[in-house]
Amino acid sequence: MILAIAPSPSLDVTYVVEELVEGGHVRPLEVHRVAGGKAINAARAARALGAEVRVVAPLGGTSGAFIAEELAHAGIALHAVPTGPTRTCVSVFARVDGTMTEIYEQAPPIADAWAGMLTAIGAELATAGPVHVLLSGSVPPTGAPDPLGDVARLVAQAGARWAVDTHGEALRRAMELAPEIVKVNKAEAAEALGADGDARALALALHERTRGSRS
Repeated sequence: MILAIAPSPSLDVTYVVEELVEGGHVRPLEVHRVAGGKAINAARAARALGAEVRVVAPLGGTSGAFIAEELAHAGIALHAVPTGPTRTCVSVFARVDGTMTEIYEQAPPIADAWAGMLTAIGAELATAGPVHVLLSGSVPPTGAPDPLGDVARLVAQAGARWAVDTHGEALRRAMELAPEIVKVNKAEAAEALGADGDARALALALHERTRGSRS
């Protein structure tokens, strides 16, 4: 079973237009709305491949309700923790030149939901049996001094394995907590390590920093 922790879910809206003109007025040819954020996207892909998946996410408002409904339709079990309105991320695809313009809201703070998130994660780990844990996406302000450490302790107590896909300070902290897998792109690896180099050199440095875990 895969437990996907989604600290920064989003309602993803894509507008398809013929041409996007700065300062102009345009009506979309198509509108697509899906439950999004890295962890939810990964959960959807894993479910499509036949895995049993559960998601823990802070959700609120009409956007949060939409995400919950979408996950139910996809056959993905959800442990939602109440919080303020879930963010919306907008992409505009212009057919004439194939460009994509992306407007992503910052993930809102989840200090009001973090204790509930930890309770939900602990409950899922206690009842699920063998678990692979994925924490994916940005980690917004939680009000806790060490949110990644909080999650790592729960994972360790359950004897589970975990993987991390994040960036910035959250990634630097995660590398100290010996995840089994660290998924990053070159820019994220360079930022986390405070160094530059080719992809192989950065991968080796990450491997060493995560105490020999697979990176």
